Amino acid sequence: MKNFFRNELDINPGGGDTIDLYGSDDEEVDNVPSDRELTNASGEEQKTDEFAKCIANEALCFEIVFNDKSKKWSSKMKVPSELIRFVIGARGAMKNKLEKETGCRILFLMQIVEIFDVTNKGLYFVEIFSKSEKGVKRCKDRIELILMDARNKAPYTHFVSFSAAVSDIQNSFNEFTKQVINDEELPESCRCKELFQDPKKLHFTVVMLSLLDSSYRKAAGRLLETLVRTKIRNILNDKPLDVEVHGLEYMNDDPTNVNVLYAQGKSDLLQSVADEIAKGMKEGGLARQRDDRVKLHLTLMNTRYAVTI
Repeated sequence: MKNFFRNELDINPGGGDTIDLYGSDDEEVDNVPSDRELTNASGEEQKTDEFAKCIANEALCFEIVFNDKSKKWSSKMKVPSELIRFVIGARGAMKNKLEKETGCRILFLMQIVEIFDVTNKGLYFVEIFSKSEKGVKRCKDRIELILMDARNKAPYTHFVSFSAAVSDIQNSFNEFTKQVINDEELPESCRCKELFQDPKKLHFTVVMLSLLDSSYRKAAGRLLETLVRTKIRNILNDKPLDVEVHGLEYMNDDPTNVNVLYAQGKSDLLQSVADEIAKGMKEGGLARQRDDRVKLHLTLMNTRYAVTI
């Protein structure tokens, strides 16, 4: 299968049913603009990195304040409900350790939030109190390290992608599907139509994300918009993307046990754009740190598509 498609930059939510560029499953992207202005990065590329650090975790943006009445320092952090157990620990062991070693008192308050008109598990607000400002800062830093480690182990929930659902590619993909299904020399298990991607959902995955609550989802959307405005447009320089799609490859090293079959994508410009987006998401703390470049691939077949529950 060999095709070219010419298209402007398109950050597409994707279909939520492809193997990702690093070999993990992915879900639908939710590009929701942030409802909180963490910083003003519009039009200023030099502020992008600072913006990314802040937007990646709102916990970093809560100030440490002094209460004249209680004579204590305090600060708050937002922790996704999925990660709160790492801060509390088994039978409160981690919480007790943090309090003892930093001289702070830690309180937890759960907030129920509405996401897409459905009640979510919500967020935990972690409030830290101490007679020492340094103690509060040290406690926040410790909790942030715990969260970073937990997030690196969390499952992927979203991804950023470029849509490849254009007529030339779709037509070639449909022809490829037809040839495989009608090839009687292939095993029956390889000719199941459910194995093939939906033509409307063909896409190039750019980077996988672990967005565990609404604030992270909004932060990812906001950061993506900032990256496009401050960096991606400069790379494109008003030039359209030319991408050559050809060749068949599989994800693992064992040709007798293949779960994912994909076509290769070749484009220096698209590669630069994809690498810049992945880099920005990693620096923003929303994607796992990897040094390798984005593997431009177009998933054609995936055994997971045929799995029924």
